[in-house]
Amino acid sequence: RTLAGFSGRAGASLGFALWGSFSPFNFMSAIFPYWIFHGTRFYIGVCSLLFLVMAVISLRSVRGQRPLFLVFLVSVFFALGKYNPLYVLLLRMSGFYCLRNPSKALFFAMFAASVLSGLGFTQFFSRDKCRSGKKALRFFSFFSGSMLGLFFLGRGALVVFKEQIITVAEWYAANHVFGRDFHRYDLATYLDKVHNFYDVLVRRSTLTNPFILISVLLCATAVVGCAYLSKKNRINSVYKGIFAAVIFCDIFVFSLYGTGFRGNIKSFDVLRPELPALFAAVSSDKGLFRILPYGIASGRLPNWAVPDTNAVYGVDSAGAYTPLVVDSYRQKLSGLEAVDNALGLLEPSPKALPDYKDILRFLNVKYIVSAREIHCDFAQNARQEQGVYLYVMKDPLPRAFMAEEGKGPVRILKKMPEIMEYGPGHAVISVDTDVAAMLVLSEFHYPGWSVTVDGRPAKLERFQDILMSVSLPPGGHRVVFSFR
Repeated sequence: RTLAGFSGRAGASLGFALWGSFSPFNFMSAIFPYWIFHGTRFYIGVCSLLFLVMAVISLRSVRGQRPLFLVFLVSVFFALGKYNPLYVLLLRMSGFYCLRNPSKALFFAMFAASVLSGLGFTQFFSRDKCRSGKKALRFFSFFSGSMLGLFFLGRGALVVFKEQIITVAEWYAANHVFGRDFHRYDLATYLDKVHNFYDVLVRRSTLTNPFILISVLLCATAVVGCAYLSKKNRINSVYKGIFAAVIFCDIFVFSLYGTGFRGNIKSFDVLRPELPALFAAVSSDKGLFRILPYGIASGRLPNWAVPDTNAVYGVDSAGAYTPLVVDSYRQKLSGLEAVDNALGLLEPSPKALPDYKDILRFLNVKYIVSAREIHCDFAQNARQEQGVYLYVMKDPLPRAFMAEEGKGPVRILKKMPEIMEYGPGHAVISVDTDVAAMLVLSEFHYPGWSVTVDGRPAKLERFQDILMSVSLPPGGHRVVFSFR
């Protein structure tokens, strides 16, 4: 809560905290991982659900499984978010609105469900669990059949009631999304998203998609198989191998789909710097400087210039992607659209850069990586590659500089301090000034920083609302900034 108080989330509302709730309808994704309406998927394999049911039925006799089941229940409780009145009441009472996306709690629910399924697999083929096994088969058959019927009903409704669905969705976007807190886009963008979302639903529910067809066939086979096994007096252990093979194939196919586990694992080649000529020009500069990513929303900037991937390549950036960035900093750079509060970025104003000349200098920006050509008297075009431009600031300021004290326009002193030591949370600077002045360190003014001058604690002040500075009398000084 303390950190969030300094960020753009300090004014978050209840609606923001409930953003990303897991819809109960999305439990369909337990059977159909490739056809869900929206949000997180809950999928551990179709046949795995049978053994999850078996483990739940065995809770009374196997106490060791109860903590796992409790983790499952609590995780689902939080994940439901706005669909859970008790959860909404708890949020209202606490006023803790700065965290969103409750559905992420499903990571814990899926972990617990996966372990329980493994335990249920062993119990299902145990001789003393034959009666419980038949109960599990009946329940699983009913659930799978219900989901199969719901799938075809939903598909039919999408086709038959197309106009009504789009009309209602447009009304909702106009009245409950557009203009609300933390929603940045214009109405036309949200209405366009409605039509795109409908098209996605239609595509996801077509049987011409091989993944969807496999899900439907697997679900139908599971229903038939359960009906067959429930009539047998004893479930032979030979079915262990069959079930294990089906589960393996099921999870393997799912892993090949975009959001499956393997689908989120990329080769290390993905870290190869894009636009190598521009990257070489920036990385060959061994000085202490920052870049400004300009036009992030275009999606055309190279990976080494996009926050926060820039850190992978050792490129320091004035941009940031984090909900905990100091809100005063985000507002200071709002027109440049370089600080993403996890809510998306817009295209920067074409005339934004000239208005930000001074603040870019104060932020130690030396290079501008732009998705489009820009015309500014303070930035010189160094080179371009594949439609991306690299500009060099004509008069960049170093990471630490001296400025005259007083109100009015900032006047930078020509005599620059010397940085003796510099690292995460630590800077030692040597200063020799003929007049009383401010030493400015181009780092965020954030709780936890302190400063000493010649070994004595000094008052840490704000420069331009966002950076750190300290007042110094004439003479030579050793200034230490430290973060604890």
